[in-house]
Amino acid sequence: MSLFIQQTKTVIIKNFLFYSSKKEIIKELIVPLISAWVFYVGRPTQQQQQQDDDENPFKFMNSMMNLMLPLYLPGTITGYAKKLLINYVNEKHERYKETQKIMGLTQRAYLSGWLITSYLAMGFIGLITILSLYFSGYEVNGSFSVIAINYSVYLIASIHQIFAISTFFSSPKLAGEIGIFFLSMASLLFFYLTYGTKSSDTTFALICLFPQAAISFSILQPQYQSPQLSSGSQNDPVSDISQSVQGNQYNYKIASFMLFVDVFVYILLYFYLEEIIPNEYGLKRSPFFIFKKKFWSDLLFKKTFKQKSNYVQFDDQVNDNDGQSNNHMNNQHVIELGNDMKNIQNESLLGEKKKKLNNSNTLNQQPSLFTKNSNLNQNYVEPNQNPLLIDVIDLKKHFKSVHAVDGISMKLFQNEILCLLGHNGAGKTTTISLLTGLIEKTGGKILYFGEDLEENIDKIRQNLGICNQKDVLYNYMTVIQHLEFIAGVKGISSDQVKQEVQNIINEVGLQNEKDKLAENLSGGNKRKLSLGMALVGGSKIIYLDEPTSGMDAVSRQQIWKILEQIKDTRSIVLTTHHLEEAERLSDRIIIMSKGKKKIEGHSDEIKREYGVGYHLTLSPKSNEVKQQFEDRKQYIKQFVLDSITGSEYNVQSSRDCIKFILPFKSIDQFSQTFQLIEQEEFINISLSINSLEDVFIKIGIEDEISAGGLNILANDQSQNSHPSALYNSPKYSFFSQFQAMFQRQYYMTIRNWSAILMILLPIAEMLLGVYIAKHFIDNLEKYFDMIDEATGDKNQSQQIKNSIVFPLKMYFLNIFIVQAYSINTSIYVNTPVLERETQIKYALNIMGCRPLPYWLGTLAFDYTVYFITFLIYYISIYSARVEFLIPYLTPLFIIMSCFGFSLIAFCYVCGIFFQNSNSAFKYFPIIALFVNYTIPSLLLMITRFSSPDLYQVLQFLTLLLSPFLTLEKALANIDSQKRMGQAMQSADIRGSQIFNNWQHYTIAIIVQGILYMIGVIIYERKYYSLAGSNQNVPQDLEEQLDEGVQDEINRVQAANNSDPIKCDQIYKIYPSSPADICAVRGTTFGVEKGQIFGLLGPNGAGKTTTFGMITASIPKTRGQIYLNNKNINENSNIYFDNIGVCPQNNCLWEYLKAKEHLNIFGRVKGLNGKDLKEVVGYYLKYMQLSHYKVQSSKLSGGNKRKLCVANCLIASPSLQFYDEPSTGLDPIAKRYLWKCLKDILQKKESSIVLTTHSLQEAEDLCDKVGIQVNGKFKCLDNLQILKSRKGQGYKINVKLIDTPQKNQEQVNRLIKQQYPDAEILNQQDIKSYEERIIYKIPSQNFLFSEAFYFLQNNLKHNKIIEDFSITQASLEDIFIQYSQYQNEPSNQIPNNNRSSCCSIFSFLRR
Repeated sequence: MSLFIQQTKTVIIKNFLFYSSKKEIIKELIVPLISAWVFYVGRPTQQQQQQDDDENPFKFMNSMMNLMLPLYLPGTITGYAKKLLINYVNEKHERYKETQKIMGLTQRAYLSGWLITSYLAMGFIGLITILSLYFSGYEVNGSFSVIAINYSVYLIASIHQIFAISTFFSSPKLAGEIGIFFLSMASLLFFYLTYGTKSSDTTFALICLFPQAAISFSILQPQYQSPQLSSGSQNDPVSDISQSVQGNQYNYKIASFMLFVDVFVYILLYFYLEEIIPNEYGLKRSPFFIFKKKFWSDLLFKKTFKQKSNYVQFDDQVNDNDGQSNNHMNNQHVIELGNDMKNIQNESLLGEKKKKLNNSNTLNQQPSLFTKNSNLNQNYVEPNQNPLLIDVIDLKKHFKSVHAVDGISMKLFQNEILCLLGHNGAGKTTTISLLTGLIEKTGGKILYFGEDLEENIDKIRQNLGICNQKDVLYNYMTVIQHLEFIAGVKGISSDQVKQEVQNIINEVGLQNEKDKLAENLSGGNKRKLSLGMALVGGSKIIYLDEPTSGMDAVSRQQIWKILEQIKDTRSIVLTTHHLEEAERLSDRIIIMSKGKKKIEGHSDEIKREYGVGYHLTLSPKSNEVKQQFEDRKQYIKQFVLDSITGSEYNVQSSRDCIKFILPFKSIDQFSQTFQLIEQEEFINISLSINSLEDVFIKIGIEDEISAGGLNILANDQSQNSHPSALYNSPKYSFFSQFQAMFQRQYYMTIRNWSAILMILLPIAEMLLGVYIAKHFIDNLEKYFDMIDEATGDKNQSQQIKNSIVFPLKMYFLNIFIVQAYSINTSIYVNTPVLERETQIKYALNIMGCRPLPYWLGTLAFDYTVYFITFLIYYISIYSARVEFLIPYLTPLFIIMSCFGFSLIAFCYVCGIFFQNSNSAFKYFPIIALFVNYTIPSLLLMITRFSSPDLYQVLQFLTLLLSPFLTLEKALANIDSQKRMGQAMQSADIRGSQIFNNWQHYTIAIIVQGILYMIGVIIYERKYYSLAGSNQNVPQDLEEQLDEGVQDEINRVQAANNSDPIKCDQIYKIYPSSPADICAVRGTTFGVEKGQIFGLLGPNGAGKTTTFGMITASIPKTRGQIYLNNKNINENSNIYFDNIGVCPQNNCLWEYLKAKEHLNIFGRVKGLNGKDLKEVVGYYLKYMQLSHYKVQSSKLSGGNKRKLCVANCLIASPSLQFYDEPSTGLDPIAKRYLWKCLKDILQKKESSIVLTTHSLQEAEDLCDKVGIQVNGKFKCLDNLQILKSRKGQGYKINVKLIDTPQKNQEQVNRLIKQQYPDAEILNQQDIKSYEERIIYKIPSQNFLFSEAFYFLQNNLKHNKIIEDFSITQASLEDIFIQYSQYQNEPSNQIPNNNRSSCCSIFSFLRR
């Protein structure tokens, strides 16, 4: 099987997995099945035609079906067409397409797979329509086979049309809105040509370039009617409506021919537009490229890359140099090496090549790092005996005036991990995008195996794997299905796929999760799956972008072990913000700054060149001596600064410890200073050597200062003047919150092209409806004028006009209004659903936003938008002097004004049934049109005569549930004043009604809106209720609690306890099968004023659930939660006025700028006027966001997190909650954020709860920490006390001398002589043990000063070791110690257990 066929098949299988999951097949069949039912119900049967008028409920329906069939026929595929367009554009938007192309998927196979999938799915939908249309008995052109052929061609042309439209969009929502409008408008062209001015055949053929118009003309060509009346028409005008309207005639054969033309026009248009329209990752070609000779010569005569028999495949190279075979199946489509790499197995040639390489690069003998006063030579390459895989020469990428990558040169060798480091915006991600061919370079060369990337990109990509920073996974596919998909992309034969997938699963440790859907995997396992996908097919070069982002310490170390294992057979390019990760894994590090390579070398060399010195930490030994330590803190601080020359106080010191930076040059002063400090018996001492992160920060700060910037970590940065409002407490203001919600909806609409178009496009559709209706009605009135002339009885004609013509006019207009505003509903339903999905609504609630101002502020702006659209429509009608509407402009204005309120409120209610904004966006307009209007309308028609009692019941239900049908009734009775209350004629198409005037229906519309708004507010109060059920909970087995945990329980439950944040014995149980899951088991803790509490734990331990219960995201099962000494068991928002929250996900409106976010959250907190302006300006400057004037969607990940923190801090709430606040920040930005939090804590003594996976962050920020395991605290105490109590001694970390023959035995012997009870901790970790030895020393009789003297003077001074550190056990050591007791987390626990209302929409929630 060729690679193209296999890849195409793989894409098809992946697409059909989507349709087979989440009931997507059922969703796609809704519209065609409804349409088929409509066709069947409205069919013209012989029995119906023979019934008398009074007994025939179908005649009017039959007539209207014939008229409206050109609208319904193309619309049968509307739902699938919109879904296809959104899904295809979403592949670009979410980087599925580009990631798969990097893995080796060709554009030809990708497109073919999508086309074939669409043909099959659309064919199934089309079959339903064809059968229902043909067997319903409508007058059509041709036999069943002709209809089937025409409709099948229409389906293919429509698919090609959708793909052509997709090239204009990178936003799936915008594509969906404009695409559905375009398709709807195209179907109306039939009415324009038929009932408008007669057009030429040329114009007709051009109109038929729209398949939606062509299919109606080819199948439903209206038959020309004679001006003479049929014999039955005088007595049966209702049934003759469709024959009474004389339409223009066109040749349906032209339409059929144009359908075939459309098939080729749109697919060629797709290929053309793909080349000239730029996307996020590529550049466009000239629109005239098809007229250039080079294009045609390349297309017709370009020679493919020829394989030569004397080339050696990369697999052979690996096996020859490794001396061992690859663990995975050989890829059948691995690129062959270029001429400069052939015959590489020959040792003499290989040695000659290496010699030549070394001779050509004299920098191999130069130092790896530039000195502080010299420039770095960009061509430095660390000597490496392995073959060269990637050679990057002077690589550049410019985005207009921004030089994202500016002259980078580097090399990657076999079996090497190369780490790219740099602050946010340094150019790391752009560099990887260039190396993978994702974007086009501005200059330079990229050579893989000696071959140019651009010339051989498809074959080179067969050897590449990538793990993006964001997991690019399909929620509806399992672990195995993901790996099988990539195996198919890589071209692995079907008989080898199973073994390949099993090998990968074993390698990344996903044996227990292999059958789980991606959406049910934990964050750590998702990263493992992404890594596994990068390894499939024996990929020799792996790109890893933040592979451990968001993982806890245990999961992160698991990934490290995997990477260390696979390094033996692969080469890896790694980017990370975890510097300890780079330090442990990388063979070589490149630090980038402003698009340039600043430093290159091994981590040890970099630290040696730029090291800041040692870190000294002093802390109290126990809780009993905390006060003594606090009393002596200032004296001890000054003593260290005076005793050690050049020492600096570390501003990152927490409340219960003192930290210093001690320079290398003053090391001789250390021993005596430590000896004097140890005389203070209440002090613990720790000394650690500088880390790579310290070096990175130092380099970054020096780089910023050299460029004219400031040291953002300097102590004097926080001493600026503060607004007086910063010290005030937040307060509730209805008007301020109303204004904030109105303002945010304004920005979300006015900057969203999709929303703007959805405001304007329905106006165009309604005006087109007026035009078509006018001509349609004109023809109908001419018909009744002929009745007058034939019978001479004008009274009979006038009665018919009153009972049929005017209601029919309003009915026809209503159809276009309903269709226009059903499309428009997406802009009203989208924002509330989106805010609930992205947790913005949760953040607003917890920070004090009340339901009433939230919904009224949103409604006020949405209604303003609606009113503007209606006003434009209204003025257009008046200006155009539409005669049949002019007498009724006043009631029309009142009816439509009230309808807007009901429609918007209806959208809010329906939004409750959606948990996903994409689903709401895709499906709600279709639901609004078909479920809320079309189906009820047909049911009313059917039951009008056949079941009068049911008909009356249905009318009452529509008054309550359907704004569209109530609008129809109101418009149909808009002439009630003219009728002067006369009873309906028996032949009146309005039938028996509840009300006979528009005023009553208008009141019904208003009542609808009020009921909808009340329902929304009631539901929200219940949804965000904090009231716990206080259920009985299972009793755990008695176990001895940790001393610190028991002390905390006693402290919290004491009668005089006044902690601002307090949790007492809280539980959370999730219903599950076969047994309920107890996620949190009796957690108790309190946070004092001015204290930061660290809530820690491995994945599945219950910390997220605990955090959610405290912040009202998840209702508790049992227990008490107190905020500011008030029990929040009651359902009241008053407790949230003085709270700030920073959720893990960025709760930001994508179209709002930083300043606008702070303005809105400030207003929510009650700030106004000058106070608001000063506070917003302060936080913009303080969080370094003043210079960013762009929308939040364009901010970097780090700046988004800083903005979320600023939103939390606005108005200085006394209670603050942070969930992973520093995720995605580079080390400098992270340190600055920590500094900001500490500074603000000093200004206003807030109580803070922090969850984090960065244990260094917890150590630097938290005063007290608790580690949860299996829903319970295993330890909880002051941080320094916890380390002293749980650390069980000291750790001595010895860095070995870098010599070919390591001296572990000698070092072990000397250490054991000094400390007989010393235990080696890392002997089983071979890689670590080769570089360093970590000893655990019991604290009994241990003197820090003696240990330092021994290591410094006896070992380091005599060059037995290179360096050392003496520390207490770190928080990470304690965390890992307890994490081993964590049970496998259940993936069945939902994010929260708030249930949505049950309804017919429930299956759409996903």
